[in-house]
Amino acid sequence: MTGGGKDNWGGIVVSRSDIIAHHKAGRLKYVIAFGSDYVAQNPLDFEVLTLMAEAYLTLRFVNEAETLFQILYTQQRSARTVAGLGLAKSSLGNFKEARTLFKEALMLNSDYLPAWSGLTEIHRYSRQDPVLKRLQRAITRNKRRPEVEGTLHYLMCKAMNDMGKWAQAWQHAERGAALLNKTNDPSGLWSWQTDQAAVATADLLAAAPQTQVDSEGLIFVVGMPRSGTSLLETMLSNAPGVFGCGELCFVSDVARNMSAGDIAAGREHASHAWLRDWSVESRAQVAEAYVSDLYARSGKGKYTRFIDKFPGNIICLPHISLLFPKARIIRMHRNPVDSCISNYLGQFAGGNTYTYNVDDLAETYAAYQACADTITPRLPNPVLEVRYEDLVGQPESEMRRILGFLDLSWDAACIAPEQSTTPCVTRSRGQVRSKISSKAVGRWRRYGDLARPLAQALDGHGIDIEDAGELLAAAGSARGAA
Repeated sequence: MTGGGKDNWGGIVVSRSDIIAHHKAGRLKYVIAFGSDYVAQNPLDFEVLTLMAEAYLTLRFVNEAETLFQILYTQQRSARTVAGLGLAKSSLGNFKEARTLFKEALMLNSDYLPAWSGLTEIHRYSRQDPVLKRLQRAITRNKRRPEVEGTLHYLMCKAMNDMGKWAQAWQHAERGAALLNKTNDPSGLWSWQTDQAAVATADLLAAAPQTQVDSEGLIFVVGMPRSGTSLLETMLSNAPGVFGCGELCFVSDVARNMSAGDIAAGREHASHAWLRDWSVESRAQVAEAYVSDLYARSGKGKYTRFIDKFPGNIICLPHISLLFPKARIIRMHRNPVDSCISNYLGQFAGGNTYTYNVDDLAETYAAYQACADTITPRLPNPVLEVRYEDLVGQPESEMRRILGFLDLSWDAACIAPEQSTTPCVTRSRGQVRSKISSKAVGRWRRYGDLARPLAQALDGHGIDIEDAGELLAAAGSARGAA
């Protein structure tokens, strides 16, 4: 098909090749906007419908994604569309239907990675599990396809963890990282931190003229990935009037795009100098676009609080403050070794290449904390520090404290995440709807000596590794004996 459609802004004729190009470039809002007009004239173009469904799911419009994938499921069934419907349903907590769909997708294509990943996230593996045997065969079958085999090893890591085979789990993660061979350079993040610390002074943040955009209902949950941000969002979204928006990259994209001009101008690293000249008019335009997006997601008028739990916003605190000076910020903390182990033993859908190497992981953790440690005391915004260990150890008292910070009344539903209907499209989708448990506290103990290089790397970057200090003590004893 070569048909076209008109967009909603400039009357531009858009072809399917334009929509495909936008999808490849990650411009997913354009895929949805242009695709909607295009499919009105070409309703049987299943490729464009699939791109739109995937864009909706990535942008966390899960109900819209489910509707489109359901249409595709009935009209053009493929591993891609069946797994897509499974991902939408699992994001909404419909795990039984999702499992059936993922297994169906694997019948259509036994090596289709999104189906394997989606199934593994919500499946609990056991020793005589037929799914485990199929996963083992898939690894053997893909020995000459490193990108496929590498991802399958990460899924096997999760399976081994399910069965309590901690050493084997770690080995599969190491094998997956070696096969995928991702590289990461933390120097850019340190330059970001240093320059941001120099520019985003307390005086700059306090003196910036405020826009007329109401930001009191906004809640930003930040922290290292795998520090409990998804769990907190799920718990908070059970409170009346609170809408969980998931991981919105809006502020991060603004920060990176505005700073990218320095790279384009030939400088080695991005600068935050533009923050000093960011006009109130420009900030108002950006803030209004963000709030408009929240209303589109939630239904205007139904909610009074909106949670954006994108962990990467931990390095964008000045940008949040300048856009939304009355927004409330919750910074999640977790035992550094536990947090980093959880990052290391699972593959992220995109980016986060620092998780494939323990040294890069430790350095990135240190840079993230340095960004937040420097900027947090300078913020005019209300900020609350929350520890994952307290959240799962004393859930009622901790949630009462958090709700008080947000000026919300106590609701017992907030300590029943298993009852949540809030969509989750992250790796945590199989965990956040479980009853609160402290089993993951002190997770590093399961892996013993395997976790020592990670603990040493964190210690080398000045990170207090808290109760995992015995890893360093054991290492010191070993060195002394040698």
